[in-house]
Amino acid sequence: MERFLSHSAEYLVIDDYPRQSFLKDELCEAIENMEDVQGRRTNVKAKMSHWCLDSNEISKLKTFIIENNSLYPYLSFRVSDINIWANCYGKGDYTVSHDHLPDILAVVYFLKSERYFSPLVFEGTWRKIKIRPKEGRLVVFPSYIKHSVPIHKFNDTRITLSGNLKNPQ
Repeated sequence: MERFLSHSAEYLVIDDYPRQSFLKDELCEAIENMEDVQGRRTNVKAKMSHWCLDSNEISKLKTFIIENNSLYPYLSFRVSDINIWANCYGKGDYTVSHDHLPDILAVVYFLKSERYFSPLVFEGTWRKIKIRPKEGRLVVFPSYIKHSVPIHKFNDTRITLSGNLKNPQ
């Protein structure tokens, strides 16, 4: 687990999620074959699922996120405080710069990717920080950080799970 300080925020990168192969086996084919539920009407200009994906393995990923949240350890998140959705990038797809306010934290999980695929880019006032994709990599960051994904230039799909952690009640 690595913590980084970037311009005015910290973000967390956790490599090698221990259940990556189970999560990929459970979801990858279904995500690649899903219809674009959001119709490219969001900041993600790629195929997207509905906002609240759920499965046995996604529940385990949510638990892992909560147990490893060291950005705001004083907040007691529950699995029900997290919503997860899928993004499936084909050649030419991208994500425009955006944030996830009013939620507290945002997450990106690299489900299927190659290291040379488009990175997750954090955009600060001083510089851009690029997080290279790696299958099993989880990135947790404050929801106010603007971020984007450059145009995907490859025929093979790049699949991420994204999510928000809302303020625990």
